[in-house]
Amino acid sequence: MILVCAIGLLLPAQVELRGQRHPLAGDIVAMGVDGVEVEGQGLIGWDRVRDIDGEREATFEEDYREYAEKAWRARTRLERGDAVGAEPLFEELFQTYAWRQGPTAVVVSEGLLRCRLRRSAQTAAIAPWLSLLHASANTPLNSGLVDPSTRLVASLPPIWLPGPAIQELRIGIPAADATVDSDIREIAQWYEIAAAFEAGRSVDLPDPVSTDRGVRLLVEIVRARVGDEGTRRRARDTLRVRAESAKGTWIEAWSRAAIGRSLLREADQEQIRLGVVSLLTVPALFQRDHPHLAGFCLAEAAVALDLDLGMHDDAVRVARECATKLPGHEALGWSPMRDLLSSDRGIRTISRSVP
Repeated sequence: MILVCAIGLLLPAQVELRGQRHPLAGDIVAMGVDGVEVEGQGLIGWDRVRDIDGEREATFEEDYREYAEKAWRARTRLERGDAVGAEPLFEELFQTYAWRQGPTAVVVSEGLLRCRLRRSAQTAAIAPWLSLLHASANTPLNSGLVDPSTRLVASLPPIWLPGPAIQELRIGIPAADATVDSDIREIAQWYEIAAAFEAGRSVDLPDPVSTDRGVRLLVEIVRARVGDEGTRRRARDTLRVRAESAKGTWIEAWSRAAIGRSLLREADQEQIRLGVVSLLTVPALFQRDHPHLAGFCLAEAAVALDLDLGMHDDAVRVARECATKLPGHEALGWSPMRDLLSSDRGIRTISRSVP
């Protein structure tokens, strides 16, 4: 019996994966928060690990079993469509895995991103998206959410209406973490600038550093809205070229929305009319695939028709179209939209509330 026990203590650790009948071949090289590294297999995320036997069992039970169980439960709940049940688990895990790298961080960041997008919490989805970019820096990312050529997410344009969600948008990349690449930091910077402007805060436009395609698109969109008159005009010219060269894609949708919102900032009424037309192009062409952006465009077009062009009846029709086609959209809670939807044909007390 003593001999059997001694042999058991000398047995190498074995990693058992969920959904796999036999343990993995190969010795454990290392274990940590990010997963278990097996010789010849690489680093394996905790959401895939069912058990570890042998000499590493006690360490697994004490330090990592909880991560493995929670990550597996969160992932499988989301896979079967239970985003409501999965999100609290991903939220809890994100406290540990935000801005880490490796397969477990990928699963957690992507899971939280999907959950937040499903409930249209676009602003809250930015941090897990950028954390996902960081987590997958050394591995191919096949999420289907992130555009591989730009690393942007089509449903997360840097476009907001004034509201509580953007008052103090801080994405929270650790300042001292040198492993987070400069492009991700620059993406975060331009999103924060866009949100700060819509919240009515004073902002400065930095000189862009990155030549990354996605970063350059963000720069053009934010400059078209936030810059001075000349900067806005140059950004619109660039975005028009982008829109024409990316027909039918989310890049065209973003570009046309940005051009429209930029034109609303001009003093000339003809420019504002062109801005309304550009905004209304987005729901006309992209409402099915990009309902969140379409709702913003309908709302801004409606308010511009009323406040800037004096076309109240047309404004009400556009506002009602937004309410009818996109019920529950957050744009319906924007104060000028609420006033439009409830106004009579006569005295109105609508205020734009846009800087």
